[in-house]
Amino acid sequence: MPTVKKLADEELARQQKLGAQSCRGLLGSPDLGILGGDRHAKRVFDEVLAREKEMSGAWAVFYHSYNTPAIVYEVQAAVARVLFRFSARHGTLPRILMKPFAKIPDAAAAVKTFPTWSDNDHNQQWKSVGISCTTSCVSTDSEPLATPTQAFLRGYQGAPDINVQGKLENLLQDCGWPRQR
Repeated sequence: MPTVKKLADEELARQQKLGAQSCRGLLGSPDLGILGGDRHAKRVFDEVLAREKEMSGAWAVFYHSYNTPAIVYEVQAAVARVLFRFSARHGTLPRILMKPFAKIPDAAAAVKTFPTWSDNDHNQQWKSVGISCTTSCVSTDSEPLATPTQAFLRGYQGAPDINVQGKLENLLQDCGWPRQR
């Protein structure tokens, strides 16, 4: 089991005082108007923000809006669970194939390589090792339609260039599953 480095009590208190990560830097309460008054959506985001505030001392939050590639992540998680007894407590979205990590083996390599791609997080090399996310569920970022409040009611429309069937077939073949002809 990996060791977990804990923050000093002073830093935990400072982070807790800053409050919910998604609300940092906002003047007043977050604008949930994009949810169009949908009661369920409002309740979900109120719970998310309350959880962020409660855990703000020791935890950081990353939001990722799923679309069709989500099935690839879920199949990898299921394969990792069955073949390797990988529990979700070790990570939520395991990547079980090592070949994509040959050129980008760790976070430091990703930070160095990422700025060299003109297509940023749409780059196929990035998609094979990383998951793009935002650190706020309410503010817009460089891809505003991916912000959770923007995508919650209508779904995330990004990543149209993913061949899900091909990705799944390749994943299963790489795990030793024979291709049916």
